[in-house]
Amino acid sequence: MQFYGSTRFLYPAKLGVLEARFGAVRETWARLIAANGDLFKILMLRRVIGEGLEVKNSICAFEFAPGTWQVQHLVSADRHEYSGTLASVIGIIDWIENTASARCIRLSYRPDNPGTARLFDAVARSLPLRASLRTVSDYYVAKLGTTPDSALPHSADRDITVRGAEPGDQTALRALYARTHPALPEWLSVADPPLHGLDARYRTYGLHRSRQLLVALHHGQIAGTVACWFGSEGINFSFLENTIEDLYIDESLPFSEQARLVALLLQTAVHHYQTRKRTIAVGLLETRHRTLIQTSGILPAPEKQYALLTVGRTENGFGTSRNIIEGHYSELLRSQASAEGIGDERLHHEGP
Repeated sequence: MQFYGSTRFLYPAKLGVLEARFGAVRETWARLIAANGDLFKILMLRRVIGEGLEVKNSICAFEFAPGTWQVQHLVSADRHEYSGTLASVIGIIDWIENTASARCIRLSYRPDNPGTARLFDAVARSLPLRASLRTVSDYYVAKLGTTPDSALPHSADRDITVRGAEPGDQTALRALYARTHPALPEWLSVADPPLHGLDARYRTYGLHRSRQLLVALHHGQIAGTVACWFGSEGINFSFLENTIEDLYIDESLPFSEQARLVALLLQTAVHHYQTRKRTIAVGLLETRHRTLIQTSGILPAPEKQYALLTVGRTENGFGTSRNIIEGHYSELLRSQASAEGIGDERLHHEGP
């Protein structure tokens, strides 16, 4: 926490959001560190400064869904110090690649950060379509009442209902997810909506990780779904472990019908977090659904945007992504060295 604060990765506004739940966040991180190498991995790069060692870079990842690892919190103490950043990224990619159960890597970044966006857009372009997915989502934060109505929301019309996913829904859910990307059903483990197996592993360390998949039925047929991800607070400092996410709708329906489906799905999702004693509900919902979400009136205006990039394991593991990232930072190092009058030969011997 001291390192994150000293680098202003935890800037005052973010610290203000975390402050009310800081006790829970500290407890979560103590348990994550105890799980380091299993459900969680943190790498910290130290350098010799004077007569001691100082942390200069860090990066971490957690198992978001079975076999899907969310890489996050890439932090550097020194601005424009690229070799430590490169070493951190390569380190976490290599660690995940050597984790036999890992199927894909997922990461989030701000699309308005030009350097980061350029890098990860290049990663996405370098991979076959079946092995990568990039989306842009709006980030919503809804404040919740402390005494929720115990009754579930319901539609005034009987032609639309929302309920939790059941085993017999798997085929329809797979079809909805696959319309966005054919690998999504596997990357997000649609076959196990509550994530029973993953949650059991998290509970070994006093943590929890689950999901409530909601489905919307239109005249008795599944026409929409949304996921309520739930986990120990603060695994991600923007609470991306606790999001209303994965909103998929049958877009062949008229807009008015889609809007009714979205409104009831989001209303039910917010109710889910209220009943679990949360004071906020975080939405991470694709910008392509923005008009439908605004029409529903359930969530406030979005605060910012995140791009999400998911990269699947291919025949060469995650080697293509690793090579693109290494090339990107190597070029930055060469440009930096040139500006400082350092020749290519010295850079070759002293570089990462």
